[in-house]
Amino acid sequence: MSRKLFKVGMLISVLLLIFSSCQAPSSAAQIDIDDIQVSVSDPHPSTNSLTYTIDVVNNSKVMIKELSVLLGFYPPSNEMDSKGDYNRLMFYCKPGVSAGINIEPGDVTSYTAVIPISLLKEELINFNDLRIHLIGYAHEVGENRFEKSGPLSGFQ
Repeated sequence: MSRKLFKVGMLISVLLLIFSSCQAPSSAAQIDIDDIQVSVSDPHPSTNSLTYTIDVVNNSKVMIKELSVLLGFYPPSNEMDSKGDYNRLMFYCKPGVSAGINIEPGDVTSYTAVIPISLLKEELINFNDLRIHLIGYAHEVGENRFEKSGPLSGFQ
């Protein structure tokens, strides 16, 4: 009987040793969103629009996937509307032709925002208060979603 208990005890010990040394794959590829820097060029005017170029630098240690970039403008008064929200204009920025929406660590990707001049009225927009909104995933799409919003100065 003691021999059977010894064998069972050894089997349990070996199994515990094997399973304790195995680590579950980490699905938490974390990203420090402060490691993402953004710069915006001065606008390039044309007859019907202003074009901004937005460069996004991934200084993190993980790939950024499916990154969406929005460029926003707030009204000079910063007054809220009847719903308690600011009357801001947000524009989706398109990634460059050769760039994808996935950014490797250390890479820079350029996005373009084209803003129709007809939408921009000087009294409604504070051009000195550009806002950026980033939405993406760290490492894998569907996991580790992140967002960061704020003034351009918060991304430099």
